[in-house]
Amino acid sequence: MTRAITIPDDYQTLVGLLRDAIARRPPSHDWQAVNWPVVFTRARQHGVATFLYPWLAEHASCASASASSADFLQTLSAWREHFLTSVLQTLERQRELASLLAMFADAKMEVAPLKGAWLSEHVYDDPAQRSMSDLDLLVRKQDVQTCHRLLTADGYFVEQDMLLNPFASDQPYFHSIKPTMVELHWNFASESEPLIPSPDMEAIWQAMRLDTVVCFPVRVLSLEDQLAHLVQHMLHHRFAVPLRGYLDIALFLQKLGEDLSSSALDAASLRWRTGAALPFVAHLASELLDSPLPASLSVPLKETLANRLDPLAQTLFRLPPASLRGCEQTMLRLRKSSPAARLRVIASRIFMPRAYLTIRYPYARCWALLPFVWMQRIIDLLAKTKRRGLCTAIGTTSGGYDLIDDADIRDSTIHRLLHENEKPG
Repeated sequence: MTRAITIPDDYQTLVGLLRDAIARRPPSHDWQAVNWPVVFTRARQHGVATFLYPWLAEHASCASASASSADFLQTLSAWREHFLTSVLQTLERQRELASLLAMFADAKMEVAPLKGAWLSEHVYDDPAQRSMSDLDLLVRKQDVQTCHRLLTADGYFVEQDMLLNPFASDQPYFHSIKPTMVELHWNFASESEPLIPSPDMEAIWQAMRLDTVVCFPVRVLSLEDQLAHLVQHMLHHRFAVPLRGYLDIALFLQKLGEDLSSSALDAASLRWRTGAALPFVAHLASELLDSPLPASLSVPLKETLANRLDPLAQTLFRLPPASLRGCEQTMLRLRKSSPAARLRVIASRIFMPRAYLTIRYPYARCWALLPFVWMQRIIDLLAKTKRRGLCTAIGTTSGGYDLIDDADIRDSTIHRLLHENEKPG
């Protein structure tokens, strides 16, 4: 039986607002005691501020004329400005995406818009409600070089060429005039994340369907693969994702959940090699945002998985800073290792595969310069440890929780989900 998720006190208001907005109902609690500037800041941090604004504006009258309403109205004004900025950015992004899709179509290149590019139009009521920092496009592996030439001919450039790097599955592109970064994907896993299996890309392409994005006919992931991709993305980031990731899933299931079938979801899980993660994450989003599940996902989780919902959800409310996420795995391995094994862990962080080192140290491409790369790597690691302080380096925080304990919860959950061969229930 699924155990309810406990929402920390400092997140009660934000989660409550999200639940009410998803359900399209009036506010379920008094807004007078809300610290609106804090809620707005937290909503932006979690990428859900633009989703909430239209609902907040609709129910602004709930804040009556009192001492606290001035605080609300001032925050609402800043919130409105944030949303209008998103509207302008969305229009620019849509123009850029339409231009890209037309360019690839003229060159007979198959390109599938991913995540926000599709979700913003087919799941959210207004594309401006879905915050985005880039445009994700999927291409076939054999078409990567051709697509690269098309993009560079159109004025895009790369800061570092990742096309042939085995530790990369995408290539970021930038433009001096166009504002949105473009990420060209040919896979969703790489050697940099050995824990996460690589999806069956050919099967995913075969399961695609026709749809429209920015009024352009294009192939996109099947509905079941759209959901599986969102789940796989969470695994790829080891569940260190903000509330927006769960909002995507809750809204997807609310609008399109009844079009999903259990057998098609099982097939998608096999294509994406996510084990039991798809139903688990769906239940997590449902519990977190109080959004009902469709019939195809309403089978209760096994007790061993249901018991992991609340501990994993708690880590969501205390995500580590971005600067620390890259070293979580190293700190976790150090904590669990013997003194001799710790030396091997440290050595592995210095003498890394050359292809991986070139991501941060481009001159590692030259074999003769590898000793200098290793020296620079040691200097950088020491500098990071000094900047973060000894307590941060071993995972403790001033908030009274342990980053490495949280990383262990997320990691152990992923291991369990990927090796859970039985169907839930």
